[in-house]
Amino acid sequence: MKRLIFALLLSVFCVQMPLFADIEIPIERSQLPERTQKFLDEHFPNIEVAHIKAEKNFFGIVAYEVILTNGFDLDFDKKGEWTEIDGDKLEVPASIVPEKIRKSIATKFPGKKIMQIKKERRYYEVEISDGEDLIYSLDGVFKGYDD
Repeated sequence: MKRLIFALLLSVFCVQMPLFADIEIPIERSQLPERTQKFLDEHFPNIEVAHIKAEKNFFGIVAYEVILTNGFDLDFDKKGEWTEIDGDKLEVPASIVPEKIRKSIATKFPGKKIMQIKKERRYYEVEISDGEDLIYSLDGVFKGYDD
């Protein structure tokens, strides 16, 4: 009897799992949150969008990914706030990076460019052109290197 109950619970769990899995669906720029559209206009004017995906789960849209024709890969949360900007081999626009972080990198790592910035809940993770990953507090104080 215990095996039957266990098997039943396991099968119900397995059937329910796809409902909670994230899926990606292509969308149009006009379907992005207004905040995201303004961000693109302000920081990436005259650069075309190559592809946009909305990440969706059972509860609705949880994130957006925007890929630009120049190679930038931009991630946004469901509210339209940027969470990650990856320039691949291109420098992240200075207008996106908090001023204290820009100044710190210019001082501590002269000549290095910011290639990626990721906004976490409690800190920023910044990758510079030599491949180093740096950690900054949300108020722009250098905390160290990411392993």
